[in-house]
Amino acid sequence: PVVETEGSHPWLPALGTGLLALIVRVVYVLDLRHSPLFTDPIMDAQIHDGWARGTLDFLHHQVPYFRAPLYPWFLEAVYGAGGGYLAARLVQALLSALTVALVADLGRRFGGVVAGLFAGALLALCWPSIYFSGELLIVTFVTALAALCLWLLVVAAQEDRPGLALAGAAVLGVAAMARPTVLAFAPMLLWLPLRTWPGLGARRLAGARVRLAAAMVVLCLLPPAALTVRNAVVGHDAVFVASQG
Repeated sequence: PVVETEGSHPWLPALGTGLLALIVRVVYVLDLRHSPLFTDPIMDAQIHDGWARGTLDFLHHQVPYFRAPLYPWFLEAVYGAGGGYLAARLVQALLSALTVALVADLGRRFGGVVAGLFAGALLALCWPSIYFSGELLIVTFVTALAALCLWLLVVAAQEDRPGLALAGAAVLGVAAMARPTVLAFAPMLLWLPLRTWPGLGARRLAGARVRLAAAMVVLCLLPPAALTVRNAVVGHDAVFVASQG
């Protein structure tokens, strides 16, 4: 079901709760600077940080990727742009706030403005979400990608915009480069065009529907397939995305 929200400030849930989330997370990150772990990450965060800084090249140099590489690449890009530990965490605070905004808009689309405000506020003030925005861990990064994928697919179906559906499938594929288990959601890429698409003909298996579903699946699988080919060529072992897990 789609709740009609014309004339009821449809932008309010996403903007309001997104700003709330950003303020809370930035305050938390700035306060986190007093922790000794801020500049001396441990365990998984140490792996991501060392990979990004080039001190743990044995995890990916001439071998299959030990972990899905997109998040370490993200950190490497932040560091390479002149940022440090604070910059990486502030960027994650922004990603977390954008996730809140997407969730709030999804709530509005399915339940109205009030539902969107509640959905966004709950996530904006959710302690685990705040906490992980300050950690050099994959949680905030991959959650933002997953939320963006879902938002694109929902908007595509509601507004009859197949191009956004293709973008959503591509985002899911990119997310698999950070957390391969997100591919558990890949079957919905087939379900969406074949069962719910209003503008592609009445017949369930119309040619346009099948072509759209096929294109979405291909876009979703291309990024993890590219990493698998890389592992086979560079590491001489066709590991799907990464060897861990």
